Amino acid sequence: MRSLARLSLIAALILPVVACKGPTGVSGDKQLNELSEEEKKTACENIGEYTEEEIGDDRLLRFSCSFTAALTASEAECDLAFDACVAEGKIMSEQESCDVDRELVCEATVEEYEACLDEQIAATIELIDGFSCAAIFASEGEGGGALPEVGPLCTDLAQRCPGLFTAGTEG
Repeated sequence: MRSLARLSLIAALILPVVACKGPTGVSGDKQLNELSEEEKKTACENIGEYTEEEIGDDRLLRFSCSFTAALTASEAECDLAFDACVAEGKIMSEQESCDVDRELVCEATVEEYEACLDEQIAATIELIDGFSCAAIFASEGEGGGALPEVGPLCTDLAQRCPGLFTAGTEG
């Protein structure tokens, strides 16, 4: 009887770990190329919500405004445009896209994708928190400050899963 109780306790502790669902809401051990249409839809909805929650409204606003400000001709104009955009509080509309919503030739797992997602979010937060017009105009011509750096987890995933991070439309 004691053995049965121990076995039940072990199963209760291990089972949730095996069936663990991260930010996508899909089991982490499932391969990306095996996701059903419903799982893809769930994952895409959850990824958007998770990303917005992790980055936060204030950062999303500053991120949106950094694009407007970066298009100006001088550092002073950039500062003015950035401050005006933040004061207006209007976030640029995002194009709805999701990496996992198309057919993929990829045997990577959802858990690996989620690790890359967290890596991308961390890089984006670092980029947003470090944004300044002075940095943009100081690094002009050097390619600095434009986009978040691609980390090793996402680089590996992109190599193993061709087409995962490309736009859905080509032309």
